[in-house]
Amino acid sequence: MCGECSAQKLQLPNLGNDKVRVCDKCFIELAPGFAPANIYRLLRKNSLKHLDGEDKLKVESRVKKQEQDKEERQKKKTMKVLITLILRLTTLRKKRN
Repeated sequence: MCGECSAQKLQLPNLGNDKVRVCDKCFIELAPGFAPANIYRLLRKNSLKHLDGEDKLKVESRVKKQEQDKEERQKKKTMKVLITLILRLTTLRKKRN
């Protein structure tokens, strides 16, 4: 299988039930529910340096999108907390008056 230098393994249906070693590129493309944290781990280990320009751009784009999505989720969460606090303060003020 591809990826002699990779530690990534996947079960490929056409090769039976055993997991086989695959390169990082194939792992990113084929792994079901591939988590963004795994991309970061792979990037930290510099194991994606063998990717060519187009594939590298694809991975970098995916990482950037995940970072943006995470930032957006954090902003929404912060806004919900702020709105909840404002509503509670408003309720407390009304009770005092």
